[in-house]
Amino acid sequence: MSKSSQKSAANVLSQQANEAYFDDEFEQAESLYTQAIAADSTTGEYYLKRAQVRHKLGNLESAASDAHKAADLSANKSDLLRQYFKALFLHGKWAAELKNYDDAAESLRKAAVINPSHEEVKSLLETVEPLTTPVPEPVAAPESETSAVPEPAVPARPKVRHEWYQNDDYVILEVFIKRVQKDAALVEFADKSVSLSVKMATGSENNYEFDPLMHSIIPSESTYEILSTKIEIRMKKSSPGQKWDHLEETEA
Repeated sequence: MSKSSQKSAANVLSQQANEAYFDDEFEQAESLYTQAIAADSTTGEYYLKRAQVRHKLGNLESAASDAHKAADLSANKSDLLRQYFKALFLHGKWAAELKNYDDAAESLRKAAVINPSHEEVKSLLETVEPLTTPVPEPVAAPESETSAVPEPAVPARPKVRHEWYQNDDYVILEVFIKRVQKDAALVEFADKSVSLSVKMATGSENNYEFDPLMHSIIPSESTYEILSTKIEIRMKKSSPGQKWDHLEETEA
């Protein structure tokens, strides 16, 4: 069967599943959505609908997994932004119920970027954030006791967990360092780079350079915010709608 025929068959199965769902025939709806996914596993809508059916059936773990898959398939697609938000929200909500707080927080943070005024997302995130796994502060390497003069080397960026994602207008970089004072961090933007300097509670200072970025940004329209568990850096794209495959050129 050709791909177009498979997609058509999946669409028919999805419509039948919708009818079963509205008739409260949830087991039949789950079976039909599963058949639709077997015919076309690239459509996030099928996973999202099956997630809601599985939640109705009390299968919370499978529902959360389907919602996560739906979010992955909808990411970075401007025409599916509403679906992407819903998948992130449901995955975050259900992952929190399963006590998978790190996964829940990750999805809810992304949902909050899409819709910052959504009250339930904000409330859930405030509940989940304090329950996430603490991120250890970067530890400086001990000084060498040898008297030999080391060869000059390019300083390595201190290790710290960071994640990034994007929408049509911004690339959002999250650097996970807890309890940074508002005046203890400085972010500087350039056309193709961003640098972060953080004074730690221990008195040490760590510097993080993301240079060169995959594409250019608009420094004057880029911002950052220091939160309780992270520093969120919002870089305005020079070319709205341009998809970044990587954060930095060196990753390409």
